[in-house]
Amino acid sequence: MKRLILLASLSVLAIAQQTVPPHEVSVTSESVQNDGSVRHCSGHVVIQTDAVTVRTERADYNVDTNSITTFGRTTIELAEK
Repeated sequence: MKRLILLASLSVLAIAQQTVPPHEVSVTSESVQNDGSVRHCSGHVVIQTDAVTVRTERADYNVDTNSITTFGRTTIELAEK
């Protein structure tokens, strides 16, 4: 099983510890189960911000930490600047 942890707030400015507005995160999937701050998504999962789009079979998205753990085939597309 492949896992990928990705912070949705990736940014050069964030690394430099400057104030960066939080990214809006859009999550779509065939089903979602809420477990506290973790959303267990399955079936054609697409997690999108203005910086990145993650497509996978199944993912756990933590809304508190903005971290994503993917399961199965996953593609990541970075937005062009």
